[in-house]
Amino acid sequence: MFFQNQSAVLPIVRRARLIVRSLGLATAVALAIVSSARAQSPAAQATTTAKTPTPAAQATPTAPQAPTVALEVVPDRDAVERQQTVAVVVIVTNKSDASLTGVTVSVPSAAFKPAVAVTFPADVSPFGTAHATITLQPEAQAAFGAHKVAVVAEYSWAGPAGARRSAQTATVSLQIKRRFEEETKGLPGGTAAFLYLLLPVVPAFLAFDVVDRLRKGETLRMPTFSTEHIVPAFLLSLLFSIGFMTAASFNVELAYSDPGLFLRVLALSAALGAGVPCVRWLYAVVVRWRWAFTNDDTPAEYLRKALLGPRAPSDYVWIEGTVGSETWEGVRLRQPDDTLVLGVRLQATAATGAGGTVREDVWTTLTTEIFEQTALKDRRLLVKLVKTGAVGLRFQQKIIRGGQPIDGAVAVDGLAGLKETSGKSTPKPLVEPVR
Repeated sequence: MFFQNQSAVLPIVRRARLIVRSLGLATAVALAIVSSARAQSPAAQATTTAKTPTPAAQATPTAPQAPTVALEVVPDRDAVERQQTVAVVVIVTNKSDASLTGVTVSVPSAAFKPAVAVTFPADVSPFGTAHATITLQPEAQAAFGAHKVAVVAEYSWAGPAGARRSAQTATVSLQIKRRFEEETKGLPGGTAAFLYLLLPVVPAFLAFDVVDRLRKGETLRMPTFSTEHIVPAFLLSLLFSIGFMTAASFNVELAYSDPGLFLRVLALSAALGAGVPCVRWLYAVVVRWRWAFTNDDTPAEYLRKALLGPRAPSDYVWIEGTVGSETWEGVRLRQPDDTLVLGVRLQATAATGAGGTVREDVWTTLTTEIFEQTALKDRRLLVKLVKTGAVGLRFQQKIIRGGQPIDGAVAVDGLAGLKETSGKSTPKPLVEPVR
């Protein structure tokens, strides 16, 4: 019976084994597919790479870290004039465990310069502080207004590769102000500007007053600037302002805050003011030398001065007058300074030729071009012919002093205070042509 059952079971067992084998093959194929997918994935590759031994990477060297340093700059004032100085306290704080050596402080500024040599402690210990005071002064041509001034602190420190040099920079705001700026703020509106304009003009008026009195021979006194001078002073101040603006267009700054420039402006103003009477004085000297009558004048010189001088009249008058009890008669004339003198009346004659006869050409010129009857038409031509000798001169009516004729063409002295006699003044020609 057992064997009968066994023959019946054998086919079943065989089928089971076949099924198991089929399942085993399918499982193997599935495992192979999964393994292949894992091998192609990045994670698998990374795992494989990690499992593969690689040589150790070398460490990259890092740059040394500079020590932490704080720089603080504190001025003792915010505004300063050009000729003043400002004290600036420089504080260097070392916030690291490295020592700072060779510490130097500089001020690279175009508007300010150190008034004295800058000195600073050479070394700053770890976590230490050092400070010093720098005295700064504005440059002579520095512009007015606010400036940013840089202060640079340089120092050395020890690193792994040796000594290194670093720097820290701080800025401080400083203003360059004009002189009297604070004082003018207290003046009423417009007054400061008006005084600023008048300042360079006042010395000109004062110098003019002093030199002009010397020119006139008057007694010197303390110069004054009165209200009558305000209008011309204001006009002159406008001219000064135009000059300042012209200078500014060429980047030349004219500021009274500079004492040297201030003195030069005042000196220039005084020189210009004194120059006006000096020029008049020099002109008067030249005119007096050329045109003033003297007791030694010849008839030709007398005629030139009487006809062409700056005080030559258009019509000549023969006058009579007295000085005290002394009587005078002559042609009334004036010196360049308006002083009274008396002159003679002359006759103009044509020069004679080789035979002693009158030169007709000269006589024709006298009677047609120079004179019209007794009226003188061309003064310059007459003076020219007298100078060349073509026309001669002789006295027609001399000067009378005390009832007696005197020699000379002109009387200069003794006429101060002459009082003309009423009704005795007669217009007469200074010179007449005579054949």
